[in-house]
Amino acid sequence: MKQDDFKAKNLERLLIIMVLVIAIGGAIGFYFAQDKLKQLAIETNTMVAKAGKLMSGSNNSAMISDPVVQSLATKTIKMTYQASNFQAEATKGLKKYAAEAGITINSIDLAPDTTQPILFNNIKTKRLLISIGSPASFVGLMKFVKATETNIPKMQIINISLSNIRANNNSVTIEPLTLEVYIN
Repeated sequence: MKQDDFKAKNLERLLIIMVLVIAIGGAIGFYFAQDKLKQLAIETNTMVAKAGKLMSGSNNSAMISDPVVQSLATKTIKMTYQASNFQAEATKGLKKYAAEAGITINSIDLAPDTTQPILFNNIKTKRLLISIGSPASFVGLMKFVKATETNIPKMQIINISLSNIRANNNSVTIEPLTLEVYIN
């Protein structure tokens, strides 16, 4: 008579062993992944600190010769406006985005009390108030918002208020919006 190798009790034991092996394997994998992420975070933090020193004018030739640090510092500078002419440069970019989106900008003014804390490596923010001609096309406004949010040097809309015009479903009225500009 042939004996059945897989009885209920044997299958239960096999299942328990497989669950334990999977759990132990997952824990080991998690440990190694966590360790690798920790090493990557330390390495990134070191590079950011070196780039910050490079941007602040430190003349350490070993840091300047590191291409990763130099690249990080260069990218950070390119992503911000110079403090001396940020409003003119931001206005130029905003008018270009508005023209491409088919909306009109009535005025761009410096927001009152625009002193903001330093974010990173002497990067600060300034706020601009932008008055857009109303009514404006909703699609055009969304194109303008996308162009503004995805541009370099970086600007970010932090306050926008709009309302639908009932007579025309595609048009909206827009209160002055607040834009944050990153400068160094």
